[in-house]
Amino acid sequence: MQEIVYKNLNTSFGIKEEAKKLRARISFKDENIKTVMFTSCIGSEGKIKITFEITKSFAELGKKSLLIGADLRTPDIYNKYIDGNISIGLTDYLTGQCELDDIIYKNVSGDGTAGKEFYYIPPGTISDNPSELFSSDVFRFMLIKLREIFDAIVIDTPPMEKVVDATVIAPLTDGVVEVIESGKVNYKLAQDLNETLKASDCRILGVILDKVDKSKKGYHHFKYSK
Repeated sequence: MQEIVYKNLNTSFGIKEEAKKLRARISFKDENIKTVMFTSCIGSEGKIKITFEITKSFAELGKKSLLIGADLRTPDIYNKYIDGNISIGLTDYLTGQCELDDIIYKNVSGDGTAGKEFYYIPPGTISDNPSELFSSDVFRFMLIKLREIFDAIVIDTPPMEKVVDATVIAPLTDGVVEVIESGKVNYKLAQDLNETLKASDCRILGVILDKVDKSKKGYHHFKYSK
């Protein structure tokens, strides 16, 4: 198994605590929840950072945890969080170019905070047809196999404003968390995201309001809401 290092960039105590609260709330909803998808309305809402932190948080609890970077259209967006020699990833597996074990990377961060069981599947080679790959039996059976290996699986998907990838993946998971940036996404767009997810026949677990003004009393970096 290949190794990577999660850079853990400037993660404040507040963010770590909010990740723990989010982990607890997901776990308390249903003990059978294992695969959770995260999506957002538009780009740069902080979703990727949240998915890394929640996966790390599950690992710190002693769970064998996996983050899947499922934005196959812009795979480079994950690079700022990872150090390591990543040669292949999800796209390569879904197109039959390698085995599943070949694309699972173990985090060996030396800071002692990442947990012993934090794993990562990178997006791999850029793809022009991600929605078709996610609709395939290969992807569906991959998730079934991963459920047998891991205790917690977090899937980061592209924003829903322009692509349908998240709505294809959502029904294959145990639940979906929406990430919305405070003050950036208007009400109508957020409602459209919610209605689109509902139409995909998935279970919506809740919403994270991210990048909340921390000068307001009682707020940290993000808040989770039913």
